Amino acid sequence: RQLAEEEALWMRAEQEAAKRQLTEEQELRTRGEQEAARRQLAEEDELRMRAEQEAAKRQLAEEEELRTRGEQEAAKRQLAEEQELRMQETAKRQLAEDEKLRRRGEQEAAKRQLAEEEALWMRAEQEA
Repeated sequence: RQLAEEEALWMRAEQEAAKRQLTEEQELRTRGEQEAARRQLAEEDELRMRAEQEAAKRQLAEEEELRTRGEQEAAKRQLAEEQELRMQETAKRQLAEDEKLRRRGEQEAAKRQLAEEEALWMRAEQEA
């Protein structure tokens, strides 16, 4: 009977040891899975953050490009407006100069006409 009791105790001890071993292995496996899951999550977070940073950089670069393009377009418009104003001013001055020359020409022609008429008048008086 003692032998049977000792065997029963021995078997219980082995079962307890096996249970503890199994529990420890399950705990280690669970811890390992949790660590793997944490690492996976951290990697995914890192990748997501990098992707967001890259997207933000691209967005910023695009906005900068658009702003630069807008400034260039504004500068082109400003230059075109200034050139147009200069051309208008030049045209006005040229027109005024042409008008002045035309009037001077008309005055000169009128003086010549008057001189010719006076000369004819004086000749007519002398002949008379």
